[in-house]
Amino acid sequence: MEGMTYNSLIAFTVCLGLFGYCAIQEEVNPDSKWAGIFRGLTREPLKWLGADKLETKPRPGLSAHQRYSMRSLEV
Repeated sequence: MEGMTYNSLIAFTVCLGLFGYCAIQEEVNPDSKWAGIFRGLTREPLKWLGADKLETKPRPGLSAHQRYSMRSLEV
């Protein structure tokens, strides 16, 4: 059981270190591969999971409260 805890702690530390390295690379060298990985994880986190395939785009037009207020002005 203790070996599993240490392995998990090591894996977590490695992931945290990689995330920190990517964050530094994003500031220092935004064109690097690691900076791209960081931007992908922080700005669009669901894209790499494939959850954005059903992304809906807002339709252009007035919202309901704006349409109602414009009708009240016309009368």
